Amino acid sequence: MVNKRRGRIFFILLLLSLWEGVVRLGIYNKALLPSIVTILKYFVHEVWNGKLLFAILFSFKSIVIGLIIALCLSLVLILIGKTNYVLDDLVDFVTSLAHPIPGIALLPLIILWVGIGNEAIIFVIVHAMLWPLLITIKTELTKVEAKYLKISQVFNFSWLKTLITIYFMGTIP
Repeated sequence: MVNKRRGRIFFILLLLSLWEGVVRLGIYNKALLPSIVTILKYFVHEVWNGKLLFAILFSFKSIVIGLIIALCLSLVLILIGKTNYVLDDLVDFVTSLAHPIPGIALLPLIILWVGIGNEAIIFVIVHAMLWPLLITIKTELTKVEAKYLKISQVFNFSWLKTLITIYFMGTIP
């Protein structure tokens, strides 16, 4: 274990030395490959003036917004699918088409639709999160045993009470 850690540290130090050597020898343009010291100075400067923290919080906000939108859309699509067998097949079909497409492949279309900005980033995040969430939630809902659904019918639960007490509680491990 210690030898493995030493090997990793040695490899990182070797890589950093090669990087610094390429910069010092002027083999590569300094604007494209700055020195490690320059990067560390800029990092400390960005942390000190708060710009890095602001950028991290902005990115985190975009991810959370995208996740909330994807979760809401997946729940709506599941509810639509639960209302009708044909609509369920349609949701499955759209999922099988859209899930394998990487978000970066849709980027040119997204730029045309919403432009360049935070909306495009959120759109890519929603696309990346929607289909796995939809598949996972749908799979968990199918694992709910039929006897629990019959209990909800016997007690005349509303669809909302069935959703909360049977489906939601049935998906919790």
